[in-house]
Amino acid sequence: MLVAQAKEFIGQTCEVTWADRYGNRTSETVSVDDVTFVPMYGACILTSSGDIRLDRVVEISAVFLEAA
Repeated sequence: MLVAQAKEFIGQTCEVTWADRYGNRTSETVSVDDVTFVPMYGACILTSSGDIRLDRVVEISAVFLEAA
């Protein structure tokens, strides 16, 4: 995923799937706060549950929450 593509999700609640260093996939629903460059890691998505390296992201999609 490119930085420009990831920036489209800033401020949204998204379902993010990423691979860890062993290739295991993890999915989590998070709030995307920012996309930035972190020295020694590269581009990262800053989320409500932590940072995710952009080169590890497999899939990201916006989640639309219904009002109760």
